[in-house]
Amino acid sequence: MLPQFFQKLVWFLPISHVFEGMRYTFETKMFNSGEFFISLGLNVIYFSMAVAFFTYMLRGSRRKGTLAKL
Repeated sequence: MLPQFFQKLVWFLPISHVFEGMRYTFETKMFNSGEFFISLGLNVIYFSMAVAFFTYMLRGSRRKGTLAKL
């Protein structure tokens, strides 16, 4: 359904692996653990990146003093 570029890009989203795992389960009545762990791994990576970015921004705002001015 999507153009070729977006088909490759969407595999970096955890939800696409969840839906593929659900589709596999509905078709075969078996659980696809590979898609589950890929989705879990992507979620861990993205959460770690979000925490690192938040920490970086918080330290920067403390250093500049902009957080106390709010």
